[in-house]
Amino acid sequence: MKIKKFLPIGLAALLSISLAGCSASSSDYAGEALMDNSMGFAETTMAAYGSPEGEYLKVEESFDGQVAELETGVEQKIIRNAEMTVQTLNLDETYRKLTDFLKNNGGSIFSEETYSNEFRIYTNATLKIPPENLDAFCEYAREVGTVTRLSIATDDITSAYYDTETRLRTTKETLEKYYEYLSQARDVEEMLMLQQQIDRITMEIESYEGQLKLWSAQVAQSTIRLEIEQVEDPSEIDIEDVEWDSLSVSNVGLLMKNGFIKCVNVLYSVFQWILIIIVTFSPIILIAGVIIFLSVRHNRKVRKNKPQTPVTPYIPPQNLKSSDENSDNKKQE
Repeated sequence: MKIKKFLPIGLAALLSISLAGCSASSSDYAGEALMDNSMGFAETTMAAYGSPEGEYLKVEESFDGQVAELETGVEQKIIRNAEMTVQTLNLDETYRKLTDFLKNNGGSIFSEETYSNEFRIYTNATLKIPPENLDAFCEYAREVGTVTRLSIATDDITSAYYDTETRLRTTKETLEKYYEYLSQARDVEEMLMLQQQIDRITMEIESYEGQLKLWSAQVAQSTIRLEIEQVEDPSEIDIEDVEWDSLSVSNVGLLMKNGFIKCVNVLYSVFQWILIIIVTFSPIILIAGVIIFLSVRHNRKVRKNKPQTPVTPYIPPQNLKSSDENSDNKKQE
């Protein structure tokens, strides 16, 4: 019968897969259980049907060759995640800017939580973003707040991913063979033994598929664990905490200190804007200065080269009259 020829080969292939083990941690248990429970059944069946040892070796060599072939010239599978803490004076505004940037770059909010204590307010969020935009998000966080902690982790799972993918394909082929053997089983005992192995192989396939789905999701989307901490502005004064009727020395010192800081901040802000305006309009100011300089210089040269006319001194009318009288008196004499 055909079952005598193919059943030992299929069982030998199953034994080979079990001995090779599983690269993914989530499928270790299923692989070990399959190896332990199927070894005795495979050996008994091989002895009963006289399967040659050479066929078993060919199956094992074929499986190893498929794994080696897939490990070269394939797309890399890299998982990139980040954790960061951001301090800001306005938590709501900073969080809004970060989430807007996230959504505009293909990301999404997975979870978020806001809580506070008597000193500060915090927001914790888990964000998802394409790995190619992860660095841009971290740089933008530096612009809208103060990044006090940043950790980026990179995990290359290329070898484990394609190894698991190959094992999944080979295990599915083995499962198909077992269904063929089950349809050709000779008695109930053989059917039960084959069905037991089919169930175990099915569990292993589901474990492989679950691990591959998890890895694919982690590769496609980077995870950012973000903590935003709102800190107090040192220039702000809590008026409710100050008793205006009778100020203590500490309150007076606090008011003087914060008033001085505010005054310095205002002056510094004015100086900044003046400097910004001067630098911004410097080309116009420079051209206007050159024009004014040339105009003044030209006017001076014109006045210098212009011939001067004698100026007749002004004589008041009374002086003219007195001078006439003096001349008349001289004539009479």
